[in-house]
Amino acid sequence: MAVLEKIRSKMGLLASLIIGFALLAFVLSDFLTGGQSILGNNQFQIAEINGKKVQYQEFDQFVNQLSEVYKFNSGQANLNEEMVNTIREQSWQQLVDEYVLGDEYRAVGLSVSSKEVLDMVQGSEPHPYIRQLFTDPQTQIFNRAAVLQFIKSLEKETDPARKNYWLYIEDQIIHERYMAKYLNLIKKGLYVTSRQVQKEIDDNRRKVSFNFMAVNYSTIADTLIPVKLSEVKKYLKEHAKEFEQEASRDIEYVSFEITPSAEDFVEVKSWMEKNKEEFFTTEEVKQFVNMNSDVSFSEKYLKEEELMDSIKTLYKGKVGDHVGPYFANGTFYMARLTDIKTLPDSVKARHILIRPENNTKEAYDKAKAKADSLLSLLKKGADFAELARNNSADGSAREGGDLGWFREGQMVKPFSDACFNAKKGQPQIVETQFGFHIVEVTDRGKEVKKVQVAVLQRKVEA
Repeated sequence: MAVLEKIRSKMGLLASLIIGFALLAFVLSDFLTGGQSILGNNQFQIAEINGKKVQYQEFDQFVNQLSEVYKFNSGQANLNEEMVNTIREQSWQQLVDEYVLGDEYRAVGLSVSSKEVLDMVQGSEPHPYIRQLFTDPQTQIFNRAAVLQFIKSLEKETDPARKNYWLYIEDQIIHERYMAKYLNLIKKGLYVTSRQVQKEIDDNRRKVSFNFMAVNYSTIADTLIPVKLSEVKKYLKEHAKEFEQEASRDIEYVSFEITPSAEDFVEVKSWMEKNKEEFFTTEEVKQFVNMNSDVSFSEKYLKEEELMDSIKTLYKGKVGDHVGPYFANGTFYMARLTDIKTLPDSVKARHILIRPENNTKEAYDKAKAKADSLLSLLKKGADFAELARNNSADGSAREGGDLGWFREGQMVKPFSDACFNAKKGQPQIVETQFGFHIVEVTDRGKEVKKVQVAVLQRKVEA
């Protein structure tokens, strides 16, 4: 659990190639009849890559897979429109890579063996991404033992989303290895031998004196060189490939851009003005935001540099201070400072995970009782590391439950909140979707001021 939550915070976006796929599908949709398009192709064919037809279902599989990865990474059940568009662009690029580069890899006989994958994850020279994930943020030392423990813990993992997330990371590492091998082949193919270098030197040294005369063919009249029709036909037949033209189609269509009207703008602005007083004064600000904002309330505490420029003034304010409404990038915003805390920038903690055996109430109560019992033992002076090794269901058990250092947001929210608000050396029970954690903060990083801001936003839409 711990490692996958760290992975979430370090997952970056892949490079994307923007195309007009959605527009193309919209334009052609009105011409599709009886399962066939006006071009005679199946209506679910969306493109042709490297001479191969691409079906919509295949593209949709890429989109769904990447969507699940983003949902797991962000901890959100739904994705906004901007993120969906990003995912579609990245999915298309992956599809292009598979059809174009995949064929090239197979054509030249490239492969990535399971042993190579094992070496990239567990070997003496792990992949840079794996090294980053399993490096202690305080000591900057790569922990190979933590990698082995984490992989072993996956064998007992019951959440398919977590396993699929790790498999996706492995796929990206494998893809990068293929690319590295292919580029290395190209590099070797462009190697200049010593013989070629010497020949170039010799050619540059050699000098020849000669006389020549040039006659431009345009100075000779066409009538002086008779050409028979049969010769023309023969030449055309022998060089037919040189005169071939690709088939083309003329398509006429009308595009209507859907943009918000002045009335739409006024409607959203009026709503913000009408409801700002309630937003600025209500005691149930979280519920108010969740009911009325395009984006739900965030309980995260932020440092000054993490705030949007437009609301940075709230960092130096007091609880209840507010800004807005204001308009930016097609959206109206208003924000309110809801809390101020002094929190560590990172914490070091250890935990014991007690996971219910199944989803029944009996299993839940049994796990809760065991967690209570272990907490009682700890308060009486029992050895935390020993209890973790003998009872924890997490991969960190072998390390006595030690999770190392982590920053806010790297763990699931209930766990993270408990750790960053706890005092050092005071174990407590925290319940998450994984079970019951007996968690103890063993050290706290530098204390910094952080603020919680409620942001209500509404996009102007047609």
